[in-house]
Amino acid sequence: MATNTVYVFSMKDGQRIPYISSKKLPLFRALDEAFVVQKQESKSPGVTKDKRIKYTNGILQKEMLPHVGVSETKKAYFLGFMVHRLLLASLGRRELDDRHHYGNKRLDLTGLLLAFLFRGLFKNLMKEV
Repeated sequence: MATNTVYVFSMKDGQRIPYISSKKLPLFRALDEAFVVQKQESKSPGVTKDKRIKYTNGILQKEMLPHVGVSETKKAYFLGFMVHRLLLASLGRRELDDRHHYGNKRLDLTGLLLAFLFRGLFKNLMKEV
């Protein structure tokens, strides 16, 4: 059985941690399937390779991680950061985050919510007058 070794760099002690994964893991199966699709030629007439690349770049800029912006470099760094944290958590070197915990939520207080509501209704009133 062939194995692929992925190394995770630990920021705490500066060592590389081997993260051994077999071909049976979903990530490596998906990569193998992607290479088969990548080698296939397009069956749709009139769609050139340049149009497909332009369409794909547009999707990656607008749909993938829209909160990061349109910079490909920032998106690549953020994606690498997320993968790094995921690997550290799976190795047990980092605590898991609970995004549903109230300590991790941003709560708007009633005064702020009432101010937004008043502002919107006041603008509507001013348009009618």
